[in-house]
Amino acid sequence: MRLANIINTPMAIRHFRLSMGPVNLLLLGLGGLYIYAWSRQATPLQNYLAGCCWSHGRAYKREQLAPEAQLTEFEQLLALLYKPRLALQIQSMRIPATLDDTVIRNGIAALTIDLPAADPDNAILELTLNGTPTPLRFRKFSSNEGTPTDLGAAWLDGSECTWIPADEGQGLRLSGAFIRPLSGASLRLRYHSPVILLAGVENVIGGDRGVAYTLGPDGLLTEGEIIELRREDPAPGLNSATTYRLDGTQYLQPKDSV
Repeated sequence: MRLANIINTPMAIRHFRLSMGPVNLLLLGLGGLYIYAWSRQATPLQNYLAGCCWSHGRAYKREQLAPEAQLTEFEQLLALLYKPRLALQIQSMRIPATLDDTVIRNGIAALTIDLPAADPDNAILELTLNGTPTPLRFRKFSSNEGTPTDLGAAWLDGSECTWIPADEGQGLRLSGAFIRPLSGASLRLRYHSPVILLAGVENVIGGDRGVAYTLGPDGLLTEGEIIELRREDPAPGLNSATTYRLDGTQYLQPKDSV
C-alpha cells in the first residue's frame, strides 16, 4: 500500500505494528507450549541423569561430594530402576442402602505388584497391607468408612506369582484379589535391591522404612488411585499391621519356573 502511494510512511509503520502484535503474541505462546511439552517428555530417569553427581552439567565443576551425598544419589538411582510397580483392578458395586434402595460404589477388587529384576533366587520383599472393605449395607446420613483390617495374610493366601510378561519388563509379578472389594487401603513395601543383594549387601528401596502407598478406587474407573507417601508422612494403620517377609522359598515362586 505504501509502494502504491495509498498510505504514507507513518501510517504504514503504525499498521505494521498493529498487525504484528497479535502474531508476536501467538509465536510467544506457541514457544512457551513447546518448552513445556519438551520438559514433560523427560522421564524421571532422564531428569536424574541430567542433575546427578555423574552428569556433564556438574562434572566440569569438579565438586568433591561427601560420601553421604553420593550414597543418597545412588539410592535414588536404585529406586528409579527397581521401585515396585503397582496396579489396581476397580470394580463397580451395587450396595443395599438403609432406605430400601441401592447405591453404586467403586471398590478395589485386586492388587498387582511388579518387582523389577527379581527372580526366585534373589527376591526379598517385606509386605504390610491393611484396608477397609466396602460396607455390606450403605448407611445414608452417617459414616460408612468402616474399620481398617489387616489384610496381608488373606491377600497372600489368594495371590499367585508369575513372571512379568517380556514386553512389560523383567522380574516377578505378585497379584491377587480381595475377598470383598475395598473402599481404601494402605500398603508398605520393603523391596531389597536385587543388584545389591548379588554383591552380598542388603539395600531397601526407599530407605529403612521402604515405600508406603495409599490406594483408592477414585480416579479412572479401571486404574484407581495410587499415592506414594513421603518418608515423613504418618501411616498409623500400617504400623499396627503384620509385616510378611517373602522370598523365593515360599511366595515368590512363579508357576512356570517348575
